[in-house]
Amino acid sequence: MATAAAADTNNTDGLSSVLEQWLDSKSSDLGLTLSSRYDLKPILDQEDAYENFAKVILSPCSQDNNNNNEATPSSMTARSYRALQVFIQDLKLSSPEKQQQQLALARFQQQRGLFGQQDLTLSSSSPTLVTSSAQANLLTKQIFHALDKNNDDNSDKINILHVSRLLEALLEAYPAAVVSATCSGGKDGIGTHLGPLMKHPTSYPTLTSLILYGCTGAAKKTSAEQTQQGQQQQQQGAGGSAAAGGPIKEGTRRKFVRGLIEWNFMSKLASCIVHHYQDHSNNNEGNDNHLTSALGGIVGGPEDACEALLTIVECLAYPDNAY
Repeated sequence: MATAAAADTNNTDGLSSVLEQWLDSKSSDLGLTLSSRYDLKPILDQEDAYENFAKVILSPCSQDNNNNNEATPSSMTARSYRALQVFIQDLKLSSPEKQQQQLALARFQQQRGLFGQQDLTLSSSSPTLVTSSAQANLLTKQIFHALDKNNDDNSDKINILHVSRLLEALLEAYPAAVVSATCSGGKDGIGTHLGPLMKHPTSYPTLTSLILYGCTGAAKKTSAEQTQQGQQQQQQGAGGSAAAGGPIKEGTRRKFVRGLIEWNFMSKLASCIVHHYQDHSNNNEGNDNHLTSALGGIVGGPEDACEALLTIVECLAYPDNAY
C-alpha cells in the first residue's frame, strides 16, 4: 500500500512538472492547440484533468507546488494567468451554440476533404477540461474553499483576480452548477461562499453576476449594457448564447434567494459602503478593526460595493417589461 501511494504521488508530481513546464513555454500562449494536446496527453487523458490546471490557479502565488527554488511569485502568477486563459478558452467551447458551430465546420471540412490538411496550431473544437455539470460543481466548491482559506492571516495569498475570473467563466458556461454549489452547505452556505468575495474589490463583478444569475436564472444587464449589447448584435448579427448543463431550476433559485435573505446580503453589501466611509471619517488607528467587527469580517472596496449594489437594484427591482 505504501509503495502504491508513493508511486501515485510521484506520478502526480511528474504530471504537475510537465504542466508547469508547458505553462512556462511560449506555446502555452496559443492555448490548447492540437500540438499542445499531444504534449499534454498524459494530463488531458485523466478524468479530472481540470484539477491539474485549477491547482495552478488556486495555489498561493508565493508557494511552488514542486518546491522549485527557481520559481518566483511573478513566474507563478504568469503560470496562473496562462492556466486561466486555457480554462476560459475551454469553457467557451461548452456552450451548445458553439458546439453546433464546430459540428457544422467539421461537416464542411469532411465534405471538402480538409481533415488531412489541418494546421497543428489550431485549437480543438470540443471542451477538454470541464466537460460536465458535475465537474463544474466540484470545481466551484474548490474555488470557494480556496477563497475561504485565503482569509486566514496565516496562509499564503492566492491571486484573487484570477480566481474570480475563473469563477465567472464557470458561471457563464455552467450557471446551474455554480449556483447550486453556492447555496450548498446548509444554512450558512451562502454566507460562507459569498463572504470571501465581498472582502476583495476585484471580485465584486463576479459577485454581481452570481447574484443576478441565482435570482433570475439568466445574465441580467443594466439598461446601458443592454443598449451597447444590442448595437453590437445588430452590427455582428449575433444572438445570445445558451448555457451548458441546462437552465437553473426554480427550486435552486428559491433556495438561493432564501439564503440571501437569511444572511441579510443586501444589508451587508450596503454596510461595505456606509461603514467604510464612517470609519475613515474618524482618524483613529483602530478603524479597520472596527469595520471588520461591524461587518462580521467582511471588508470590501466602497466604490466597487456601490457599483454592485446599484447594478443589482437596477436589474432586479425593475419590472421585466422595462427590458
